[in-house]
Amino acid sequence: MSVGIRHDDLRRRNRAMVISAVRRAGQPSRTEIAATTGLSHSTISAISADLIQEGILAESKASETVSLKRGRPQVGLSLNPQAAAVLAVVLSLNFLSVAVIDYAGQVVAEEQRRLDTLTMSRDALIGECVAIVRH
Repeated sequence: MSVGIRHDDLRRRNRAMVISAVRRAGQPSRTEIAATTGLSHSTISAISADLIQEGILAESKASETVSLKRGRPQVGLSLNPQAAAVLAVVLSLNFLSVAVIDYAGQVVAEEQRRLDTLTMSRDALIGECVAIVRH
């Protein structure tokens, strides 16, 4: 007996595959994404249109070497850096590090501080974490 895949689950998986392919390749064309993922060109077009409308992906212009080729120029897709961000806080012995990373994986801001974590109270340590995050 085979277990069917729900349409929503398949759609979510295909979207994740497209985003992952763009993340790995940088600025691939829809054709390159189709080759990488094994999804059809029409599926890639539909998913990429949705992701562009949602602000997750953005179209990018073809590079000069690509634009010198004959035929219709390929349009690359890239992750929209403003789509989301991650705040990473690392607290270790006598050291606090905070970084903000955009959706494209680039470090937007980073700050590090040396702290005497062994002698600081819990509230003072939390206060330092909050202060560096707000900065």
